[in-house]
Amino acid sequence: MVTIIGCDHIHQRKGQRCFGDERLLAFEADQKGRFNEFISQQQQLRNATLICEEIEHGCDSFAKDLAESRGAIYANIDMPLEERDRRGVPLNYSDDDAPYTPEQIERWHFEREHFMVECVVARQQNVRESTLVICGRLHRNRVAEILRNHGINVEVMDLAECDWFSDAWEDDYPLDFVEGQEK
Repeated sequence: MVTIIGCDHIHQRKGQRCFGDERLLAFEADQKGRFNEFISQQQQLRNATLICEEIEHGCDSFAKDLAESRGAIYANIDMPLEERDRRGVPLNYSDDDAPYTPEQIERWHFEREHFMVECVVARQQNVRESTLVICGRLHRNRVAEILRNHGINVEVMDLAECDWFSDAWEDDYPLDFVEGQEK
């Protein structure tokens, strides 16, 4: 069984992203804390012994720490830069200002998603229990479809369905936010 958790990459990175306003810093810490708690609960609930994550290589992430603390196998399933170069997949191809056609962007998403699935399938051979896959919300359903085509049972979750989730911290944080609670 594979459980896919679709998220925004800003939640995955342990490092601080926001600067300046202390309330915004507290909101970021709260969002990341809730994300960390969520993936911890999902790992425990499913007894996941493999945690796969699509995140820029070299990032310090909550999922990696979770795997290490619980004795699970961790795998970064994002396509490494060298492989992207080899396949001709530009680094920021899907940015809003990227000069690529929708067809090119979809083709590169397709390549990356298939790469992610190949990584998951290869690592699942060493796992008896279930697997968590944490990836960008954009990829969650297509990765699930590809895994299902491999005969794997998949459940898909979207962090956006959590009442605490925000993907636009600078816009969403309440002005009266106090760490861990709203006034």
